[in-house]
Amino acid sequence: MYEFVVSHWSIIGSIIGALAGLVAIHKFIIRRPRLRLVGETTGYGRRESTITGNLSVYIENSGWKNANDVYLEIHSNTWDFPNDADIDGENSILDFQHDNHGYIGAPGDRHRFKIDDTLHPGSKYKLFFGDILLEQDRDYTIDYRISCQSHGERKGELWVKSGYNNVSVVPSPPRFYLAYWKRIKDIVRNIIPYSPVSLTLPNVWISAVKLESVQESFWDWRVNPIIEVRTANEKDVSAYSVTVKGVVKISNNGEKEAVGAIKMKRCSVRPGTNAIILMTDINKYAKQRLACDSSYDAYKQIPLKYSPQEPPYPDHPHSDLDIQWEVDYEIPEQGDQRGFQILCSEMEVKKLGDQNMAKIKGTIENTNTNSRAFFVVGRVYTDSGYLVATPDQRIQIAGNSKTDFNVSCYIPQLSEDLTDHEVVLQRTQ
Repeated sequence: MYEFVVSHWSIIGSIIGALAGLVAIHKFIIRRPRLRLVGETTGYGRRESTITGNLSVYIENSGWKNANDVYLEIHSNTWDFPNDADIDGENSILDFQHDNHGYIGAPGDRHRFKIDDTLHPGSKYKLFFGDILLEQDRDYTIDYRISCQSHGERKGELWVKSGYNNVSVVPSPPRFYLAYWKRIKDIVRNIIPYSPVSLTLPNVWISAVKLESVQESFWDWRVNPIIEVRTANEKDVSAYSVTVKGVVKISNNGEKEAVGAIKMKRCSVRPGTNAIILMTDINKYAKQRLACDSSYDAYKQIPLKYSPQEPPYPDHPHSDLDIQWEVDYEIPEQGDQRGFQILCSEMEVKKLGDQNMAKIKGTIENTNTNSRAFFVVGRVYTDSGYLVATPDQRIQIAGNSKTDFNVSCYIPQLSEDLTDHEVVLQRTQ
């Protein structure tokens, strides 16, 4: 009799546990908003060797719950064809704030959206539209990151595929299970320090961080972040486009406040390379501001300025500064380089005050009959082989011709001389 009662309660406990698990799955996994971008093209046609048309991009909630406080960031890394069509949100019924950093398809530019409206389950809203100008038989990607009140950042893609005289749009939405898989991997890393390589070794990682500080006065400091990044020696990867991101925090009245963000990029890093990522062209105001995002003037450009006399009034500008870094990467598109050859290149380095000016010039030969556009990327190395800069320029190379190129950048003085360089061609950055 006693064994029967224990067995009876064990069965009831198992049923209750199973029901609780189903409720949790329904609440935290199934009944969640699922946001993605979808698109369509209209009016497309062929103009000489290019495809023209109009691209409309929509934001869709295919989940089972309202999405509030939606934040969206769009990056068109493989879209290297120039176009003058600005993002137009006038025909959208959504109420959103758009941080415009360029036109649709501008290489390397990002568009940020803060959507104030509620996106209901099963709804789809036009976000923006614009003209497009594409090369035939190419795949263009629109990478995006999206988050809302119910879940953190998730990644997705929108593929725009061009044929001979047509264009199609294929969505690759965020996978909700990837966020849970990331949590599981983080738990495994914490519990098992020597977990399998696939869980612990990424293709690109930060190996060192340094904040180079200069005290301008008793109160004011200027700080230039320097990040050392390493890339895995993968045989199937020709190069990495590496982006380091930092959240700037300052102690104020005993609490750390996020006051800004930094993004710096190296557009062509070889596998198995040690790269130093720091702000190049530091005298060019536009590039400094593009690297920073902040509501405070002191944190809108590099070098960052820290002073208790300027908002947000940190307690001890030098010691209370904290920047939390992470690194991301993409694989740039090489394109068909048959018939293209870099005939020669040379690097000249000049010392200008506290900076070096590195200038790489050379000649490219195209033995094809058709012209084609490539990014010419220079890689600048120190004595010990550290990659410190990747200046680039997009040039149109005419058929059956030789084209000269000239890429340059300013690099802050380092402890080593700049002695070596490479030049590569890429279809995208």
